Amino acid sequence: MSSETRITAGQLERAGACRDVVLRFCDLFGDEVRVTEALARKHSAEFDWDWAAHRLLRTATAREAYEKAKTPAWEAYEKATATAWARAYLEQAR
Repeated sequence: MSSETRITAGQLERAGACRDVVLRFCDLFGDEVRVTEALARKHSAEFDWDWAAHRLLRTATAREAYEKAKTPAWEAYEKATATAWARAYLEQAR
């Protein structure tokens, strides 16, 4: 398995992940796991992928690709959050 396509518990520890995250990682994957888009989607709510991106992506190209891919999703989140807030705020005024 290429070191470029996997994450290890050791990498997480060296990057400063909290003990609970490292233990959860080990429970799910053992000491290492091959990274795939499907795996990231499947575990999207279990791990902070933004944290991982900022600490585990080593090249500027990889970080730029991550930010470019994340931007439309973040914008959609911001719109949905603003809409939800406005609805709740207006509801409380009734």
